Amino acid sequence: GFALDRRTNMHVSIVNVPMERRMQTLAVASFVFTLLLIVLCTWWAVILVFMFPINMIIIPYLTHIFMIDRSRLTGKRKSEWFRSLRWWKHFSNFFPVKLIKTAPIDPNGKYIFGYHPHGIISYGALSSFGTDGAGFSELFPGIDIHLVTLNPNFYIPFLREVWLSLGICSADKATFKNVLRKPGKAIAVVVGGAAESLKTKPGTMQLQLANRKGFVRQALALEASLVPVLAFGETDVYDIEEVGWAVRIQKRLQKAMGFAIPLFHGRGIFNYELGLLPHRRPIHVVVGAPVATPRADARGRRVAGLGGGWL
Repeated sequence: GFALDRRTNMHVSIVNVPMERRMQTLAVASFVFTLLLIVLCTWWAVILVFMFPINMIIIPYLTHIFMIDRSRLTGKRKSEWFRSLRWWKHFSNFFPVKLIKTAPIDPNGKYIFGYHPHGIISYGALSSFGTDGAGFSELFPGIDIHLVTLNPNFYIPFLREVWLSLGICSADKATFKNVLRKPGKAIAVVVGGAAESLKTKPGTMQLQLANRKGFVRQALALEASLVPVLAFGETDVYDIEEVGWAVRIQKRLQKAMGFAIPLFHGRGIFNYELGLLPHRRPIHVVVGAPVATPRADARGRRVAGLGGGWL
């Protein structure tokens, strides 16, 4: 249920919203605001280093993160219990995200799922492969999948523990080698990366494929099959504001830092027109049939040909 606030001309939530929808909003809101806590978590860790006696715990913890722990490259901290919590069902059902299987996938193989497009935050990838919210384990039994993301995410104190418990790993060559050692393993990679987020526009699907053949190289080197994945609706959950000066700044940031995002807005917790939460718009994640890769040496020959024919 909602009402129109005549002062702001916005539709706002009222008390008779079903509890299920409230839980869905809470699940997504907690994730979005967790992303906003990245800087805060880092600052808190720095401050706690100088506070006795808590620094007797935080210093060994930070040492473990930066010098010892390699679980971001192995996925060994993955918790199926945590991934299967009802919380992630609420998260997925907010949009909702629907995972669609178009062909069987043999659990005796090794796979790299190539996800398109990136969108702003890749909610479809998180629901389908980073959690079990969309029912991956039921559709593809016997496949142990790990979503990969940027390495700096695993140096953020406290928040990194959430990503590791979900089985999310660093998008590093070592991750592919460690995870895809044996059959029944899979990695999901958002191929376009952050550069593709700048192409996000509702109702469109613009892909960033140039210089994005690393996942093909890994598939060839590790004798893994490629699985194409298209998410229809991933680019629709946020509205994009295209302002000339902002676009120029975004491109410079992307070039200098390796990532940037466009100006965007969604909905709020109590209104449906403005905020950082995504809109409730469906995302259909369609998983295609595996594409077998030919044998290749460790350098992944034939990358150009296979990568060029990916679509």
